[in-house]
Amino acid sequence: MGSDGNLRERRKNTVMIVSLDRQLGRKRQQALERAGIPAVVVHAVDTLGLECTRHRPRAVVFGRSLPPAEKRRAWLQVRNSYQVPIIELFEHEAPNLMPSAYLHELGAADDFVDTVKKLLKRHR
Repeated sequence: MGSDGNLRERRKNTVMIVSLDRQLGRKRQQALERAGIPAVVVHAVDTLGLECTRHRPRAVVFGRSLPPAEKRRAWLQVRNSYQVPIIELFEHEAPNLMPSAYLHELGAADDFVDTVKKLLKRHR
């Protein structure tokens, strides 16, 4: 099995972060990876369906840099290509997504990691 098995295990547990802010997306990726959760960042909503098929994430996190219309488009792309939990990060405003999404109001920049961990445990 070797490194091929490790790659499969990594892909199986990957969380996808959708963020238009490259720097913030990278910080969120690093926060998840420090917690032992493999993560990839997608910066273009148009490629989200393809990226979901390619990476097969266990959960998708929508950053607050996505405007409401983009969040809804992204939500549809994920739902149409891959049935996984979606977490919407928000701060100082009401969430924009449908109730089937998980919501997390940000306090510190990396406090969403615990929410992701709980969600991954629940959806094994």
